[in-house]
Amino acid sequence: MAILRRTRFALFFLILLWAGTIPLLAQVPGEVSGVQLDGTGTISWDTHENQGQAGGTQAVLLSWLSYGMRSLRIVLSGAATNEPRNYGSIWNKTVVTTLSEFGRTSRENGSFGTDHANASCLFLEGGGVNGGVYNCDPSTWPAGVQFGIDGRYLMERTDFRAVFWELLRDHMGASPATVDDVFPGYTSLNLGAQELGLIQP
Repeated sequence: MAILRRTRFALFFLILLWAGTIPLLAQVPGEVSGVQLDGTGTISWDTHENQGQAGGTQAVLLSWLSYGMRSLRIVLSGAATNEPRNYGSIWNKTVVTTLSEFGRTSRENGSFGTDHANASCLFLEGGGVNGGVYNCDPSTWPAGVQFGIDGRYLMERTDFRAVFWELLRDHMGASPATVDDVFPGYTSLNLGAQELGLIQP
C-alpha cells in the first residue's frame, strides 16, 4: 500500500521527549517513499520534584530543546556559516515537531514538580508551518474549563493523531483515502474536526 507519493520530497524531523534513559542523540534515519525521516530523543523530562522556574530543571531542558530546534532552522535554511552541505533549499520542505509519551499537570505538586497527566503540548516549526499558538486562548478555554479534570489536569483539545495526519497528508503527500489505514478509527471518531490547518498549502 503506497501511502506517500514518491514525487514529493519532504523532510520530517521528530524530536521525542522521553522520561526514560535513551541516548541523547539516538538518531534513526530512514526513507519512506521519497520522504526522509529523522529523529532524536532527549531524557529527564519526568520532573516530579524540584522542577524549578526560570532557572530550574525544566527551564534548562526547554533551553536545550529550543537551541536544538533553532539550530536545525539555521542549518537547513542555509544560514549557517562554514557549512559545507548546501541545505539552503530544504527548509521550506521541512517540518520539525516534538512528541512526548505523556502529558504533565499544569499545577505544581507538593514536591515542587509536576505529575503525569492527560494532555501535553506539541511544538512545530518549518518553512511550511502556519505559525502561532493553538488551543490556548479564551475562546478555547471558557472560564473554569482549562483545568476541568480534577481541578489540576489540563483538558485535551486536539488529539495528536489529528496533528500527525495533517503532517502526513498536507506536508508529505499521503493520500486522504488512507487515513483509516494509518490511524484506525480516525473517520469514525471524527478526528478531522480537530485539525488545525497547521501546514500551508
